[in-house]
Amino acid sequence: MKSGRMVVQVECLLGVDLGTSGARAALVDSNGKLIFSTHTDYGYEVPESGWAEQDVNVYWGNACEVIKRASAKAVDEGWAVSGVCISGLAPDVIPVDKNGNPLGPAILWLDRRATEEEQWIKDYLGEDAVFSLSGNMVDSYFGLVKAVWLRRKRPDIYCKAYKLLNVVDYVVYKLTGTYVTDYCHAACMGIAFDLKNRRWNKDAISVLGLDIDKLPKLRKADDIAGTVTPEASMNTGLREGTPIAVGCPDGIANFISAGLTQRGDSAASLGTSGLMAVLSESERFVKRMLISPSISSRSMYYNIAAPAFTGGAYKWIRNNIYCGQAKGAYDVMNEEAAQVAPGSEGLVLLPYLVGERTPVWDSRARGVLFGISDSHTRATIFRAGLESIALAFLDNVTRMRDSGAYIGGTLTVTGGGAKSALLRQILADALNMRVNFIGSKVSAEMGGAFIAGKAIGLFPSYEVARDSVTVIETAEPDPANTAIYHELYTQIYSLLYPSLKDLFEAADSLRSKLCNQSSSPTS
Repeated sequence: MKSGRMVVQVECLLGVDLGTSGARAALVDSNGKLIFSTHTDYGYEVPESGWAEQDVNVYWGNACEVIKRASAKAVDEGWAVSGVCISGLAPDVIPVDKNGNPLGPAILWLDRRATEEEQWIKDYLGEDAVFSLSGNMVDSYFGLVKAVWLRRKRPDIYCKAYKLLNVVDYVVYKLTGTYVTDYCHAACMGIAFDLKNRRWNKDAISVLGLDIDKLPKLRKADDIAGTVTPEASMNTGLREGTPIAVGCPDGIANFISAGLTQRGDSAASLGTSGLMAVLSESERFVKRMLISPSISSRSMYYNIAAPAFTGGAYKWIRNNIYCGQAKGAYDVMNEEAAQVAPGSEGLVLLPYLVGERTPVWDSRARGVLFGISDSHTRATIFRAGLESIALAFLDNVTRMRDSGAYIGGTLTVTGGGAKSALLRQILADALNMRVNFIGSKVSAEMGGAFIAGKAIGLFPSYEVARDSVTVIETAEPDPANTAIYHELYTQIYSLLYPSLKDLFEAADSLRSKLCNQSSSPTS
């Protein structure tokens, strides 16, 4: 016989992150504590050299999968999912028709096909004008440059497109039926986004030959985009009517999970690419960085260092140099590299395997292993790879400091790459900062859960995220090692790109020619 007692459900929040290499979901309770997480894996396609794209259904399918798992867990435990926020890889371009059907694959952030359009915008609009408006550079990385490519090279698709969306925008549409994007995504789209006034600039969009009506409406990340539709409820297991926040790029959600709320706070997310944000109140934006509005404060901005392929280079070394290692490759790599002295015996890796974003913004740049000799081993190469991550961040931090940006003395790190204690120590030494490790699971999906909490009014501010951060381990900089990395940076690393810039351009032309020859049918 039933007792008749009323069952009181525990309120919880769901954050979902659709990254470059997989989807993750996290359930967080009303105190900001992680209570469940799950993930899936996927990748991306490279149909041509410099391209990167993915079937849009991969993102929706994986979003449904991790949401279903989280929803089922919530039901089993008697938890009520009160709000949801999606974060994800950005910037991307997904053209959809009026019914939300994709007209082609998602063109991803690391895609560099739009180099002609990049140069055309530089010549036509001018880099200074773009920086003055958007706080950002002109590069094929930015979404609106990719949109110009779509208009010029795929006019049939562009004309049919009702909206041009990012991955997060698309999934939010599938959940709610609403087309919307946030200010941080708009900053990633770049070029024609008025950063200070947080709006699309009609004149700049017109000059680009784009239609402003094809861009989604702009809202705050923690506004409510809409609620779960009946169809989305069936696909995900979420209760119909559940509020869905507008959402944001995964890097921004990471910074929320790391507790960035105060001036000078800094955090780095070490994934396929690297992102290091410094929170600033100044509107004197640092050139050649990524600049985005802050979620936590209307008056603050993120100055973001964004090396394109930090963790990607890490993985490349594992797959191609340690490929004979059957199990535990990363553990073996770190153990071996720890035996190599700081400075890797003068071996320097330039980690531009897929081009580079900040601070050089050159899609033609490629990786360089400089100074290799017959005395170097695979451990030396891997140590140089770890040091290249730190030197890439140092290249950006040096520019920030030279521009007068205030950076506190502590860097918070998270993400898969941050699991390496050796890498954390190298970062501390190279940047001359205390490095706090808060765990690899305190990441974008956690940040998304906090954004969902703010969106539904459960959390009054993002200080709850800051208060929930637990430092697992701290690496203090070693002055002797800091001096070594300073010398390595000033005498070699910082000089490599300027010395090789013209050769990168020549190599790109030759690479294209050779690729075309190899793909041509033989007689």
